Amino acid sequence: MVAQILLTVLAASILLSVVVAFVLIRLLHWTLLPAAAVGLGTPLALHALFLLLGFVLAFWIGRRARLPGDAQVEDHGGLLKAWFIECGVAWRTFLFAQPLFGGRALPSGANPRRTPVLLIHGHLCNRAVWHPFAHWLAARGHPVSSVNLEPIFAPLERHTERVQGELRRLLRHTGAEKAIVVGHSMGGIVARATLRDYGYDQVAHLLTLGSPHKGTWFAWFGHQANVRQMRPGSRFLRDLETHEATHGLPPTTIALSLHDNIVTPQAEQVLPGARVIAWRGYGHVDLVYRVSIFERVMASCETTREGRPLEVSRTADARA
Repeated sequence: MVAQILLTVLAASILLSVVVAFVLIRLLHWTLLPAAAVGLGTPLALHALFLLLGFVLAFWIGRRARLPGDAQVEDHGGLLKAWFIECGVAWRTFLFAQPLFGGRALPSGANPRRTPVLLIHGHLCNRAVWHPFAHWLAARGHPVSSVNLEPIFAPLERHTERVQGELRRLLRHTGAEKAIVVGHSMGGIVARATLRDYGYDQVAHLLTLGSPHKGTWFAWFGHQANVRQMRPGSRFLRDLETHEATHGLPPTTIALSLHDNIVTPQAEQVLPGARVIAWRGYGHVDLVYRVSIFERVMASCETTREGRPLEVSRTADARA
């Protein structure tokens, strides 16, 4: 369903480009090439301005929030750099990858010593957002699986049965006893809800990327059931916290960006007992594309099936 919605958005963007170019040619007597260039650039520029507004608002809302004292922080740039790169990442994700490849299976490794990994995407996304991370994991031998969370506006608890079913299928297929569960944005909240409903005996490590564990203020602008559940102080989030206070969580790593343009206040998105790694200079969607993030977060949870830690090589920062 996400792919169909994004294909409609893509068609509307193309139509806007054609209309703008037509107006410039017929009314202002521009030549074809300049008119076409401005026409193609118009929807991209509008989206870039919309993203910039989101970055500024998110930064302003979260400016007073503070990370826990034991959080690890890496500096990779400022807000403008994060915005510039996020523009390209968002165009790639929402106008190309997800509309065209959302139904394609992810690559998977086959090293019997590597822990399998289940990937859970965020709001208004599908599994295509995980292709770079899945390629990185598969190249290291990790068996990989994922789910598409549909219906896309359904309450978050509607997805837990599907996630648990895919986790069980992954473990049966690989013969492993436990898997690493990774959630981006809303996917991290769905992962926590799944652990609440089914326990975490089959989860070796929970890893979340840019997830609104304490809710995001931007959720006040949406009225769908799952968006309302991600508002700060929502009953759904309070119930998760109450359950986890009694039953705990598996080993957990929270990765977040202090320049996140969707989840704000950014520094508040932590959970008791979780390891926290924060970056500056990355946008919300960019978190699932950065090789430096893949290496850092997996280093905190990669183990052999015997439970021994695996060495993860470090390379220069790059996007997959």
